[in-house]
This record gives sequence, structure tokens and C-alpha cells, in this order.
Amino acid sequence: MYELLFTINESPPSWLLATSKRLLFVTEISFLGLYKIDWEILYEELKEEPIIKINTNQIQILTKTLSDAKYIVDKIR
Repeated sequence: MYELLFTINESPPSWLLATSKRLLFVTEISFLGLYKIDWEILYEELKEEPIIKINTNQIQILTKTLSDAKYIVDKIR
């Protein structure tokens, strides 16, 4: 069950999905309603809460280890 959903991109359709335990980046891969999880991260692996940067249309997601840091830069709805 998800708690929050951000549309990240219209083509291909993709979303940032927040559940009670993790963040997932999901992309639709077929007009038949097939989806793939591009990446997922548990909240316990985050360095801090994700930061929404409205003025630059960015969501910053930092993990505890810098090599695993993930940034999503796209339109926020």
C-alpha cells in the first residue's frame, strides 16, 4: 500500500512511490499496464528525509553511503 505518489515523467510514464517502508521509482514499460521498478531504497538507508526543491523541480534523495546517492530531476506535479 502506498502513502504518496509523485508523477515524475509523462513519457514514459514514471512515478516516485512512497510506501510505509521505502521509496520506489517505477516506470510503465508497456501499454498493457506492465511496470518495472527502476530502483528502491529503504528509509533506513537514507541519510536524511528527501528534499523537494520547488524552484528547480528537483527531488534530492541522499543515502547514507555517497556512492549510493540517488537524485531525481524532473517535473514535480
